[in-house]
Amino acid sequence: MPNENFKSYGATLLIMAGVIFLGLTFHWKFATWQIVDWIFIIILLFIGYILYNYKK
Repeated sequence: MPNENFKSYGATLLIMAGVIFLGLTFHWKFATWQIVDWIFIIILLFIGYILYNYKK
């Protein structure tokens, strides 16, 4: 895979984490979903950061 594909996938995951974070801060009322969303945000940020900075 070319590096620009990894960069676009990484940027997409980082944007998804940001959107979920905004939704989490404004709408969720259930504690269980907040925990799931925080875990999802952390995973997306980690994978997105790794892919965005991937160098082959």
